[in-house]
Amino acid sequence: MKRVTPGSSRISRPAEFSGFAMFYGHNIVFLPGYGDDTFYARLAALPKMTAECAGDVIPWPDSGPMYLFDQAAAERRERTAQGK
Repeated sequence: MKRVTPGSSRISRPAEFSGFAMFYGHNIVFLPGYGDDTFYARLAALPKMTAECAGDVIPWPDSGPMYLFDQAAAERRERTAQGK
């Protein structure tokens, strides 16, 4: 099985698609920008079509975010390694 690297972009054109997109293989998930309550209604109102979008690539993170439980576990490992 070929490994697929995900990607993400901020879409600026066309205006109806203004928001974000996540790419995974041949799949695209469109996401609204912050506070955009009309995003999915705008997309639903469009006729079936092929659209050429433009925007900025957002680099995919190399590692995930650090959550509270991750932080606590990392601190425990560090204390254990230091013999405390």
